[in-house]
Amino acid sequence: MRRHRIEAARERLLSSGNDRSPGGACSAIIDAIQLVAPFDCAAVMTADPATLLPTGGVFTELDNSVCTPFWRSEAADDELLRFSDLARSKSGVGTLAEILPDGFEYSRRYREVFTAISLGDELRVVFQAGGACFGMASFVRADRGRAFSRDEIDAVRQLTGSAVEILREELIAPTSRAIPEGPVTLAVDPEGQVVARTPGAQAVLADLTGAAIGAIALPPTVIAPIERVRARPEAGPLITRVRGLSGSWYRLCVSPFEDHPGHFALTIDPTRASDLTPIYLSSYGLTPREIEVVSNLLRGLSAKEIAAEFDISTHTIRDHIKAIYQKIGVRSRGELHARFLHGSDF
Repeated sequence: MRRHRIEAARERLLSSGNDRSPGGACSAIIDAIQLVAPFDCAAVMTADPATLLPTGGVFTELDNSVCTPFWRSEAADDELLRFSDLARSKSGVGTLAEILPDGFEYSRRYREVFTAISLGDELRVVFQAGGACFGMASFVRADRGRAFSRDEIDAVRQLTGSAVEILREELIAPTSRAIPEGPVTLAVDPEGQVVARTPGAQAVLADLTGAAIGAIALPPTVIAPIERVRARPEAGPLITRVRGLSGSWYRLCVSPFEDHPGHFALTIDPTRASDLTPIYLSSYGLTPREIEVVSNLLRGLSAKEIAAEFDISTHTIRDHIKAIYQKIGVRSRGELHARFLHGSDF
């Protein structure tokens, strides 16, 4: 891989920093990866670090019919190269050809999704830093005999750091449009059709669908959690965060109906500042320990009390606090409280 192509792709990513609208970072990632590892179809998504579910995204040249089986295979325990598996790996990048050199048929996703629309090798990426995942992507080629090369995979890996930077910036971008009112509730049948909804639900759903550029009426940000709950109904309700075209964040709760197998209740309401704190903290590149320290600071604990809770020295906790303030851009605990508890930046 010629170095200038990788640098051109990185420049494409970093030059997109001014576009912090929903989908802006994902579109830039699509353009950049096309320069170093050409593909025919793509799904690039922002992610809720707590659930590894999509919060929004951009989808190109993918048939609408693949969305539900795509996320159903992602929720299956026997599937290969899932985003959750990549997030636990060291590289964060992988292809079907790498793990299935003798044929892709062992992949449920390939059998049930890609074969139906005549696609071949898939390159998957998770964009993560500091133990938090900010996005994930699937790039697929139409030519079944043309696998992604080692050079192409390495080039994509070299771009993940720059991709994380622009995904973080998009995560904390302010709301730019009027926010649809909530909470709202929808009922979804086994075929994924909305069969009942409360007043205002259509406006919220339209906002969410608008943030999934190229998606169908029920967006992937809703389909993905439904399929996870369908795969594990015994786990009960699932709560994740999703974002609309307006830039507003919503708290989405998916619950299975007890007396109607395969039916789900969706409750969507605007997030509070506290709902977004984990995402917001992750966007600053805080380490897991620093996030724990911030959580305790926001609870009102002193440095001495936090040190006792973690069984480490007060001096070490003060070093953590100093690093936290520098990363977040605040100078005191009061400013920290104002930012996260009162939502001054949401």
